[in-house]
Formats: sequence, C-alpha cells, structure tokens
Amino acid sequence: MRNLVVVAFVVVLSGAGLAWGQPTSPSPEDVARAARLYDEAVAATDRGDFAGGLSSFMASYALNPLPDVLYNIGMCHKALGELPEALNAFRDYVAGMGGNLSADEQAEFDALLAELAPQVGRLEIEGPPPGAVVKIDGVAVGTAPLAAWVAVSPGRHTVEAVCDAYAPFASQVEVAAGQMLAVNASQEAFPIPIAEGTSGEGEDTELGPWFWTCVGIAGASALTMAITGGLTMKYNDDFDAGGRTDADLRDTTIALRTTTDVFLGIGLAAVVAGTVLYFVEPGEEALDGEGVDVAVAPAVGGLVLTW
Repeated sequence: MRNLVVVAFVVVLSGAGLAWGQPTSPSPEDVARAARLYDEAVAATDRGDFAGGLSSFMASYALNPLPDVLYNIGMCHKALGELPEALNAFRDYVAGMGGNLSADEQAEFDALLAELAPQVGRLEIEGPPPGAVVKIDGVAVGTAPLAAWVAVSPGRHTVEAVCDAYAPFASQVEVAAGQMLAVNASQEAFPIPIAEGTSGEGEDTELGPWFWTCVGIAGASALTMAITGGLTMKYNDDFDAGGRTDADLRDTTIALRTTTDVFLGIGLAAVVAGTVLYFVEPGEEALDGEGVDVAVAPAVGGLVLTW
C-alpha cells in the first residue's frame, strides 16, 4: 500500500503575518477586473456601505494583491467595528510595503496601532517548527515561522499548531485588551512520535539521498529568495521614486515579489518534507515484507512525498 503526503503551500496574506504572493503574476484580465472591483469598493464606501466595500476590496486583492488594497480593507474592518481584523490588515499592509512607507504613512500606521492595540489582544506564537500550520480558534492564520503577532478579540482563545513531523500542539490562552501575550509552541512542546517496536534510544538513522535533496532545495530556495528579494526592494524603490506611475516597474516588482514568494513556499515545503524523511527509517519493513521506498517530487507550490 502506498501513502501520499502532499506538502503544499497555498498562501493568504491577511491574518498570516507574511506577505506571500500568488503563484503566478495576475493576468491583464485579472488586473482589469481588480481595478473595476476597487472602483466599486470606493464607490460603496463613499456612500457608507462599508460591508459592500470590504467585499469588493477583498475580491480585488484576491485578483491582484497590491499592498495598498490592504489599507482599505483595514479601514473597512475598522468602520465595521471589527478591530482585530482591521489591525491585522494594517499589519499586513506595512509588511507588504517592505519597509518602504513614507514618513507620513508610518506616522499614520503608528497612530492606528496606538488607537487599536489597547482595544484588542495580540498573540505572539513562538517557536513552532517551520512549516507548521498555526490556527487560532480553528482558523488558519499562517504557516510557521510567523513574522508578527496576530490580533484577536480580548478573551479566551485556542491556539493550535499542526506539523506532519510532530504531534499536534493545542493550548487555551486568555488575553486581555491591550495585552501582548507570548504563546510557547516551540519544538519542545511537540512530542516526537517514536515508531512502534523501537525504543527511540541509541539508534542511528541513516539519512537517504531524498533527505539531502530536500536540504539542497531548501538552501537553493533561500539563496534565490535573497537575490529576488533584494531586486524586489530595488525596483519598488525605483517605482516609488518615479511617482508610482511606471507600469513596467510595477509589473517587474510584482513579478519579482511573486518569484520570491514561490521560492519561499518551495523552501518551506523542502524543510517539512526533509523533516518527515528524517523520521522515516529507510530499512522499515512493510506489512507484505517488502522494503519501503521513499521519494520526493516537485509540485506546484510545494513538494510531493511518497512512500
């Protein structure tokens, strides 16, 4: 019998604490549709329909994830009294701008943070293994490592972290308004499963070629991300310096950002797959007496691990 584990990374920016892009650059049709939805959202908010505006802004962002749209999403949440969602959207807007806020924009964000933070709680999820899916009250908020805190309503919440290589982590926490609460979901909090019939002590695991392939993929992805990430910041600076009107610079920035995000997903997938391979013994026997063959293959947005 063959088992299949697909290590995939479908990324959502809002609430995740990381500015991850879509797998490919938006098509011209998507860009045009996103612009129309954006105009519809502005018209809705102008007449006081913030719920309708929020829906259209989110649809626009799904088609063409420009950081500026997140600011409008945050303002709609704020107008609707959805303060944790508003603060998370503003956080992601700042992350999406990659440190390129003007002095006025930074001052505005600081003012929003000062206004909203005392009314919500914030959770810092510390130390879950890379690739672990982090959930709050059953809703996924990102994949470890999270880059920032997550705003929540004051009160009791359930924090979970799920990773293939470890037993699931879950903890209930109580956070007060204005509180920044650290939640320890470190690797030590995940019991490492020991294969049946082994003591887990004094045994050496022979690491096969697929494990080292994952290590190589993770390293190559990190190097590529460093290069494309640097170029993204350069072109984005040029775009800002030119008054944000040069369409070619904008498209180049989006393409580079997307490339960086794709390699981030592949790198994290390689880390998770390598971790799983580390705990799969090459010599393990199947029920029919045949050896277990382990293989890893690339897939869109991640890797496929079979054994």
